[in-house]
Amino acid sequence: MEQDNPADPPPALLNRPFPAEWETSYWEAFNRLSSSRQWTMGGPAAIPMSEMLAYFNMYGIDDATERDEYLFVLQELDAEYLDHASKKVK
Repeated sequence: MEQDNPADPPPALLNRPFPAEWETSYWEAFNRLSSSRQWTMGGPAAIPMSEMLAYFNMYGIDDATERDEYLFVLQELDAEYLDHASKKVK
């Protein structure tokens, strides 16, 4: 019987989908901004818009349309995260 090499990644990792380049920038922004959220007795709170605006300023995202797209995607990701987190608390 042939044994698998423990250093070989499992097949699921070899065939995993990779995000498109445009998705990666939103995901990176969400991950960076997640550390700025407040926590309450009931769990995590939404990422403050002031933190998103500070992120835009820091990374030179100046175009109003691009900011609007980022806000939409970040708030959608955050809503999903908060929904998931609230189910874990219950």
